[in-house]
Amino acid sequence: MCGSTTHTAGARGARRPPSPSGDEGYLRPMDLRRHAIELLATPQGETRFGSSYLPAQIVARSGCRPHEAHAALWGLLGEGIAYLDPGQQGPDNWKWRLTEVGLLAASGGTWEPRDPDGFLRRLRMQAPDVDPAALVYLDESLRAFGAQCYLSSSVMLGVAAEQVFMGLARPSLPRPALARRSSAKRSTTRAARRTRASTSSARCSNPTARACRKGSPTH
Repeated sequence: MCGSTTHTAGARGARRPPSPSGDEGYLRPMDLRRHAIELLATPQGETRFGSSYLPAQIVARSGCRPHEAHAALWGLLGEGIAYLDPGQQGPDNWKWRLTEVGLLAASGGTWEPRDPDGFLRRLRMQAPDVDPAALVYLDESLRAFGAQCYLSSSVMLGVAAEQVFMGLARPSLPRPALARRSSAKRSTTRAARRTRASTSSARCSNPTARACRKGSPTH
């Protein structure tokens, strides 16, 4: 009875955002993930594998369904954030524990880069006018970070920052200045192409260059 009461109270108290289809039972995977990480990081918390232990706590806290709690935990294992410690006898008594990466994720607060959806959702709430293109680049950066592609992540983060900077600078520049910048860039590009073309033509028409190429040994 106690377990049933706790489950009902947790389900009623949890705020479950509506799904795109209007399903009231929908819970965003990243929200469920955050619940699981916080419970795993709780000192002296109950983290045993059995359905009546950690999965039941996730259900009570989030209002999710039991299979969703299990899916969230196995998802953390796949991400390298949690692992199963088989130190106790019997699988039900095995314990979920956070890895070193998981400990970092747990201490990351609300701005956790391994939670792209939550990160972007909080950013939109605090900066609703942010450039949509910058959000696309930032999303790519966060997902690359989660995949441990740190160079790719930093490149995309730089592009996102540039997009935001250009958006801030654009209103302060008069339109003629923007037009001149664009025209100058196109002129520079055309000049560079003409230079490459003329250099190539000169090499082809130069008899000495042709003779050198004919007489040069093949490598």
